[in-house]
Amino acid sequence: MHNIQAVLFDFDDTLQDREAAYRAYCAAFLGEFFPALPPEEKARRIDEMEAHIEGGYRKREEYFPEMIALWGGEPSAGGIALPPF
Repeated sequence: MHNIQAVLFDFDDTLQDREAAYRAYCAAFLGEFFPALPPEEKARRIDEMEAHIEGGYRKREEYFPEMIALWGGEPSAGGIALPPF
């Protein structure tokens, strides 16, 4: 087993391009949960997700309900309620 001395996390663009990593996450998220989106709609939603996250400093409690509302859905106690695409 390895003797790990430290673990570094870098989310301020020093070692990793945060924007590129987040956009890759957005693409994976949309591919998983919205696989039928046409490419132009997927690109638009990735742009929206990036614009509303405020550099990664946005509280998720505010961010996700805003995205759901932006995409025509409503938050629900059981999870995300979005209209079918």
